[in-house]
Amino acid sequence: MLEELEKMNKKIIASGEETKFLYLDLLEQKKFTSEILSTAPTIILVLSSDGRIKFVNEALERITGYKPAEVIGRDWFELFLPPEKCNELRSVFDDMLKGNIEPYRQMENPILVKGGNAE
Repeated sequence: MLEELEKMNKKIIASGEETKFLYLDLLEQKKFTSEILSTAPTIILVLSSDGRIKFVNEALERITGYKPAEVIGRDWFELFLPPEKCNELRSVFDDMLKGNIEPYRQMENPILVKGGNAE
């Protein structure tokens, strides 16, 4: 019985070391990805399912004049889309959330910058 316990203990220790290695690897990958997203020359954003901004990279400030901290948690559609396009693009977003992505892969639309002008 003592041998069995020793074997199990060795497995637990090995498992813990493997978990630590995987955690450190994941942390390194996250840091690398964050650096790429932060320095990309174009706006990269993540929206919640209700259209609120969860993440945006630093290019947003250069392009729109808004600092990322000013827009996190705000509604992308209301803040950045011209009123005449807002409903149409929210509908596109809702369709994409349902998994219908292919028809929208090559879409472009103007966005509003700080002060309200469209770019």
